[in-house]
Amino acid sequence: MKTAIKFYIALAAVLVLCLTLNKESSAQTPAKDSVNEKIEGNILLKVKAYENRIVLRWAINHSAVWLLANDLGIKIDRIILDENNKPLGKTWETISQIPVKPLEKTSYQALALKNQSNNSLLLGAEALFGNASIEAPGIKNQSELMDAGMEFENKYTMAMLAADMDTLTANALGQRYTDRLQINEKYKYAYRLYLSTKAPNIFSVDTAFYMVPGFSKAEKPAPRNVQAKNKDKAIHILIPNDGVYNTFTSYNIERGIDGRHFSRINDKPLVFNRLDSSSTFLFVDSVVNHKKYYYRVNGIDAFADTSYYSPTVSGMAQNFIAPPKGYLSAVVLNGKRVKLNWIQEKYEQRPIAGFIIRKGAAMDALDNYITEKMLPAHQHEFIDEKTNLVAGAYYQVLAVDTSGNYTGSNVQFVFAYDSIPPIPPIGLKAMVDTTGIVKLHWNRDSNDNIQGYRIFTSNQKSASFSPISSDFIRDTLFTDTLDKSILNKEVYYRVVAVDGNNNHSAFSDIVTAIRPKLVRTPSPVIKDYSVSNGSVSLTWALPPARDRKSTKILRRLAQDTVWNTIADVPLGILSYKDSLVQESSNYEYAVVVTDENNKWSEISFPLQVFVYAADSAVPEQFSVITQDNKTTLSWNKPKKGEVAYYVIYKDSGNGLTQLEAADGKLTVFTDTGAAAKYGIKAVFKNNKTSAMVVSR
Repeated sequence: MKTAIKFYIALAAVLVLCLTLNKESSAQTPAKDSVNEKIEGNILLKVKAYENRIVLRWAINHSAVWLLANDLGIKIDRIILDENNKPLGKTWETISQIPVKPLEKTSYQALALKNQSNNSLLLGAEALFGNASIEAPGIKNQSELMDAGMEFENKYTMAMLAADMDTLTANALGQRYTDRLQINEKYKYAYRLYLSTKAPNIFSVDTAFYMVPGFSKAEKPAPRNVQAKNKDKAIHILIPNDGVYNTFTSYNIERGIDGRHFSRINDKPLVFNRLDSSSTFLFVDSVVNHKKYYYRVNGIDAFADTSYYSPTVSGMAQNFIAPPKGYLSAVVLNGKRVKLNWIQEKYEQRPIAGFIIRKGAAMDALDNYITEKMLPAHQHEFIDEKTNLVAGAYYQVLAVDTSGNYTGSNVQFVFAYDSIPPIPPIGLKAMVDTTGIVKLHWNRDSNDNIQGYRIFTSNQKSASFSPISSDFIRDTLFTDTLDKSILNKEVYYRVVAVDGNNNHSAFSDIVTAIRPKLVRTPSPVIKDYSVSNGSVSLTWALPPARDRKSTKILRRLAQDTVWNTIADVPLGILSYKDSLVQESSNYEYAVVVTDENNKWSEISFPLQVFVYAADSAVPEQFSVITQDNKTTLSWNKPKKGEVAYYVIYKDSGNGLTQLEAADGKLTVFTDTGAAAKYGIKAVFKNNKTSAMVVSR
């Protein structure tokens, strides 16, 4: 034992030295001696309850501590609490009389020979017994030390992954234990894990604790929010990396063509890095375009249990790149007909299927398709015999490729000559956002052949206006960016309409745009709060500012990142009572002020509040009677509280799951079938929920 301990102390010293050398190589000044630093590690424990057993799975979060635990072994203690949370025994009971360790080499080899197709067992064997490529790195050779340390870290990671993938491997690596006992649903079962022998002083290893209620059963939740994204010759399967629901060790993806029959498309379970900062895990399935596929995903957790399937999603790979834009020209023939010619660039990977010609009385109203069928790809000319040249018409050619993608050519306007100018544009409006972007909009004159518009601006209402658009604006929308170096509070705009004969209208009426404030209002300060009777009360102080308009109260759950506005109150009110909270929940509150431009101030420092739950009564005298394959459930109403509805649960072999909701006035429910067990909860009109009552 002393020899082994000396080996671990030496290994720890080498790891610390590697860390120190690495720090010194990148520091500007000499690093402080870190030989006395401790190697800290934790035992990460998970516990899952099954029908007649409780399974413990653990891992070590430090490679050197893992090696130490393999030699010293893990001890497991258990204590059971009754329905009143009182221990059944006087103290913790050690249930692993022999410390849990990995199998000896000969035993491991025998197990691997019996299960030669188990790749996880082979990975675990390599991690435990594989030879190092650098058996004795020189203490002065930093490169060898770093390579040896990296190799050891890789073996450690390999062992952790192998244990997650297979129960046999987890047992062989000494990272799984099954506590076989008769489980009482009213009891709670607490466990603690620790090194069987005190570690050398250079190590610091915490004890792991976990408690599981007896009524919980092994759940198999499916992966959530799986998506299929269509790409060119591929479908991307996206699994959210949310750290809450999708915490599986690995995943399997199945594909089908009819939504009913599926086959797995990954040879081995897919392992993603959950510590990665990306919001989704990505799997790319290469498929042919324009064929619909269906997908479903299941996960494998740390207990090597396979989950249920996610909801089925579908996708169809397709070509998304539109063909190149063509160029259209138009001429008038004999004052009656219009001849259209167009040039279309060829693109081998996106062949053109044909052309569609459309026309209209305005650029945004090209709703008249003048060809009954799509013109062939080789045709680049068309004569329109039916057109009103006095009123004028707009033309455009759409090029359509073989994947159904299309793109429009330039728009050509054809008209008869006139010298009468159009009327000035009306309905001019301006909207300014907080970054200084101005959006102008005005009404379209559908009674004239308007070719476009010109925009004019001025910083003084009485001064001359200058054009800000070098070319015609074809639409009735225009976006301008304000010069932030100009201090004028207001900027002014006017618009001129231009018809097909280049006749200019008079100026429109002037519209005024207010420059936004670019400095945010200081944040309010939450002064005090209180929690009582299922509500949270806040008081706050406002910052000094001249353009304040109102106060917004923000709230979110403590683990969320997005704020929700729950109230908008006048500036004179400096307090608020939130009665729409859930008991036994952590909330964060903040306050902001809005100004005249609806721009928010800085958010106040968040206040975290915990809302405690109050006890609720439960349905009484719950009984279940089965006769002629029909089950009748009956109960008495709770002694206190007004019930909104009841939730009925049924155990059909996979644990109690929600069956149906019953009206709060009822005390009898009939199920067309039978089950081993039923349960009921009362949901009160004050949004409280009772504990579940389970049939005996």
